[in-house]
Amino acid sequence: GKGRDVNGLKLKLEAAKNLVPYIKLVERERLRVHFDTEDEYNEFFTSDEVDRLFHELIVDKLAISQILLLLRERPLSTGEISEILGLSPSEVSRYLNTSAREGLVRFDESQKCFVPA
Repeated sequence: GKGRDVNGLKLKLEAAKNLVPYIKLVERERLRVHFDTEDEYNEFFTSDEVDRLFHELIVDKLAISQILLLLRERPLSTGEISEILGLSPSEVSRYLNTSAREGLVRFDESQKCFVPA
């Protein structure tokens, strides 16, 4: 329903807001380039490499940020996170594994859910 859409939007905005300092750093360190022509800029920013970098450095971090915000509210299973965020269970699992390796989340055996570390 509409309330769920509003909550989803709030979650996405909060996750994006949390990433702003990181995004500024990525822009400064990885995406700031100098070319002489507009065509060179267009070629660079439409390249597969920039697409891969953007996905790896921004999109994945945004998804992890959203997952962490959800887990602060309550413990959740991979399936629940997948349903809430509209991501595939395999994507959520990959993000949770990355987050667990970084010490951000852990699996709580007693609850059979993920929780913040």
